[in-house]
Amino acid sequence: MKKKFVVALVAAMSLTVAGTGTVFAMNNFHIHGENCEWVVDKAAYDEVIQHPEEGHYEKVEVSPEEGHFETVHHEAVTEQKWVVDKPAVYEDRVIVDKEAWDEEVVVVDKPAWDEEVEVPEQGHYETVVVKPAWDEEVHRIGTFCHNCGFEIHSIDEWIAHSKASNGQCMSYGDKEVTEIIHHEAVVEQQWKVDVPAHTEIVHHDAITHIEIVHHDAITHIERVEVSPEEGHYETVVIKPAWDEEVWVVDKEAVYEDKWIVDKEAWEETVHHKEEGHWECNGEPQKPEQKPENPDQKPEQPGNPDQKPEQPENPDQKPEQPENPDQKPEQPENPDQKPEQPENPDVETPETPDAENQATPEQKPEANKENVQTQATETKKEGASPKTGDTTSALPVAGAGLASLGVALATILKKRK
Repeated sequence: MKKKFVVALVAAMSLTVAGTGTVFAMNNFHIHGENCEWVVDKAAYDEVIQHPEEGHYEKVEVSPEEGHFETVHHEAVTEQKWVVDKPAVYEDRVIVDKEAWDEEVVVVDKPAWDEEVEVPEQGHYETVVVKPAWDEEVHRIGTFCHNCGFEIHSIDEWIAHSKASNGQCMSYGDKEVTEIIHHEAVVEQQWKVDVPAHTEIVHHDAITHIEIVHHDAITHIERVEVSPEEGHYETVVIKPAWDEEVWVVDKEAVYEDKWIVDKEAWEETVHHKEEGHWECNGEPQKPEQKPENPDQKPEQPGNPDQKPEQPENPDQKPEQPENPDQKPEQPENPDQKPEQPENPDVETPETPDAENQATPEQKPEANKENVQTQATETKKEGASPKTGDTTSALPVAGAGLASLGVALATILKKRK
């Protein structure tokens, strides 16, 4: 039973190591061509971050409070309580809220009404110009003084004028003159209508008279005190007198702020990886972090102008087993022994590949063929791994460990 368990354990360990090596190789294996060189843009470096101490302040007592107890006496708590000796006497009385009064009430003899009235035309007289004022030229013959031009209407008027001029005006004669006669405007009085004749509604107020209406007084019944209540006050004890022990502080306690460390100061070292890019045929490639094997050069395409193909999902990682830590299944009945063949002299391996299972002596040759096959595939892809390239050796190491596990399992079964 132990041998069977050891066989299963060795096989599981071999498969796990082989799978891990294959996955590690897939994650770190780079297929590159010739004429490519890794150029460092920024060297790897360690950054030291100093984290300060963390804590808080707390009030800490330096010297305690000092004092003593004193007895304080409290007097009894009392109150004055009214004790009735003779109850009050009440009776019902009529209380007048409003005295009786007389009110003048308007009585309508005829309600208000509207009347239709014919209103005659209303207007005024205005002075209207029939013919505007005008000036008229009139020609006539008149007698005038030859010296000053004074108009003479009679012989007496001329004699008087001649004497008055002191001999200056001595002759006169007739001549035609033109006069302007002004005529005032011709006007007449005309009637202007302000309000045409129309029908109006005349409102007539109601015809009323005043009557006196008497209102009785408004009252209500109320109980009125006839004789007041009689009694006296008595002192009643609510709480008896008592003594109380009271702490009297003689000296206050002294406190100070003390720093309490929650987390000591510490420093953190952050490693930054080297950054750079590949240059193929003198042309810089997309910047990336330094590969695990910087001596391995990127694949050079057949067409130098053709850019390398990008995967559909560059962030996708190789598939991992669903449960890498899963142990091999144990049989339902551990104590059950394996079935013996009908012919015990004929050995039948339990592995499905028993027919193709190689003996331990044949394993080195199988490993050589496996290595040669991988080397052939590498040459086909156009990459030539260099000496010391751990990435390219990982698949070979995984395959060797798997072969070793199968060989050990076969040996143990034969011995059994």
